[in-house]
Amino acid sequence: MPIPDGRERGRNDADETYQIYGFDGIILEHHTVLQHAGKRRIAWKTGDKMRTSDSADSNFPSLEGAIRNPANPNHLMVIRPIKRTVRVYVNSTLIAQTQNALRVMEMGKSLYDPAIYVPASDIVATLEPLEKTSHCPLKGDAGYAAYNGDEIAWTYDRSFDISKQLDGHYAFWPDKVRIVEGE
Repeated sequence: MPIPDGRERGRNDADETYQIYGFDGIILEHHTVLQHAGKRRIAWKTGDKMRTSDSADSNFPSLEGAIRNPANPNHLMVIRPIKRTVRVYVNSTLIAQTQNALRVMEMGKSLYDPAIYVPASDIVATLEPLEKTSHCPLKGDAGYAAYNGDEIAWTYDRSFDISKQLDGHYAFWPDKVRIVEGE
């Protein structure tokens, strides 16, 4: 395996290799944990660039197209369109159906579960706005919504410029709804 200084490195039994896949099956990154002289370091490849965790230009992790929090580059998200129909149900009631959903994969203090954002125009049920708000330093100010009196969704109605893709979209609490992708 080539490493950043151009040398070739042979694989030994202590090396671990793995890949990070996007939900659409595309490889986002290829990682190798290298063992050398009792020291571990991580090498990763995004596109044609190979970096290591101890290289000066590393900003681990480096995800293609990642939107980073300007105040904390380790807080990031990747927004990808979902290329299949997405349906959202509360019990057996269809409340949203779209072919324009977005999947948001975010890493901050930890790796968060991916969230699916549905355009407000594709929500067929009436969502009642709640007085509850919150702030995300990466996405902006969120408002919350209920269906039949139960809080089920949030929206970044006052998003930052870097996250404008999420304007006019709702995400749903996974324990309150059932989300189906595909036909």
